[in-house]
Amino acid sequence: MTDSRSLRTYLERKILRRSASVLVILFLFAILTSYGVSRYKTAVDIQDSAASVSKAYRSRILEGDIKVAQIQLHELLHLKKEEQVLVLGKNRRPIYQEVGTDSKIIDDCPEVAQTCFDLGNARILFPIYFDSEKTSLYGYVYLSRNIRVDWVFVFLSFSIFIIGFLLLYFGFSNLTRNAADKLSNEIFHWAKRLEENPKDSSALSLAPFSELNTLKSAIEGLNSKIVTFETQAGHKAKLLVLRGIAHDLLGPVAQMQFYLASLKTMSLNTQLSEVISDLNDSLKRISAIASQVKTLDHNQDDLESFDLAGVVSAEVENLSSSKTIRQLGLNLKFSGDSLFQSGISKAEVTRIVQNLVHNSALASIAGQIIEIKVSKFEDNAIIDVKDHGCGIPKHLHEQVFEPDYTSKPGVGTGLGLSIVQHICQQRGGIVSLESNVGAGTLIRVSIPLMASVEPEVSYAT
Repeated sequence: MTDSRSLRTYLERKILRRSASVLVILFLFAILTSYGVSRYKTAVDIQDSAASVSKAYRSRILEGDIKVAQIQLHELLHLKKEEQVLVLGKNRRPIYQEVGTDSKIIDDCPEVAQTCFDLGNARILFPIYFDSEKTSLYGYVYLSRNIRVDWVFVFLSFSIFIIGFLLLYFGFSNLTRNAADKLSNEIFHWAKRLEENPKDSSALSLAPFSELNTLKSAIEGLNSKIVTFETQAGHKAKLLVLRGIAHDLLGPVAQMQFYLASLKTMSLNTQLSEVISDLNDSLKRISAIASQVKTLDHNQDDLESFDLAGVVSAEVENLSSSKTIRQLGLNLKFSGDSLFQSGISKAEVTRIVQNLVHNSALASIAGQIIEIKVSKFEDNAIIDVKDHGCGIPKHLHEQVFEPDYTSKPGVGTGLGLSIVQHICQQRGGIVSLESNVGAGTLIRVSIPLMASVEPEVSYAT
């Protein structure tokens, strides 16, 4: 059974309704055409008949044999009972008229020798003269006839119309039915594929109609969105687990730091002092990483306006004197203009800079420069961190942002870029990566500005 709400049923009903309207219009057109033709033929015929009567019966009318002439003319012209042929005087009144005949209609045709019409009949007044030179008017011949619609013509015309129209209707209906079936089948297959495997990213079959291209693009875009959302959900799940681990780590780390601080107060030899110092540095590193992960999803609604370039500059200065940077023999170079930014907290800016510089340091060799730059592009604050190290292969550009990915097992944690990306996404920003093997890496962080930019102040280190 056909679904009453299907496209095919809708089109069939529309075509049927329009067809019925067109047939009615065609029928009326046939009637009006027949009426117009009949009216024209009647006008020509009545004019010719009146001219012939005034010429052939002129002598008999002038002799006064009007009654007999009218009877003969009625039979000769094959007039029906309601049709008339009369001889009128100069005053346009019948010279002889049978009782019961309406004379008022004679006044309805004011023009001589011109056919006049009502809806259903035609009439004419044709002059009769005493002399052949037509100088002395005797009276008029009045002739009225019904306009007869040629129903045979109407039937034949309508029959031709309806046959042609039915051929067009069935042909067009068949084409529409096929198109609707093809369209519904294609949509059914696409929907079936979405139902069975929403993540199927293979290309859909070619759309049978261009109007479906938008839907086709939307479905293909939906596939990629599902994969993206799934990946993001996986990242968030990993970060949630890491937050729990970080929370559990901070307690033991604090205890170990307390014990190490107690050991420092004792008299120890040089070797043990160095071991304790290294342990203390490692614990600080663990504590910093755990603190970053633990506070990832903490909302900070009371953000204050601050000089972004100043905060980044200060952090770069701190990192320049850190043990890791000094041991690797790297130089940090900062440049930037004053930007007052309230869409991100100072702590988040510090984390971003620390993680990006740390990643660049691990990819660099002794003596190289890591460039940190703060700038403004349109309504966004830009933080660029660029190194000249080993670079990242293109096939790993997306993978490096995953929470557990690291290119240096045992050295890196695999959290740096993931934390940076997470902070940016929460603040409505984006992180982009440009890198080629052997040519270094540029990480660009773009975060919307929430306050107007103040007069420029240059920083450089």
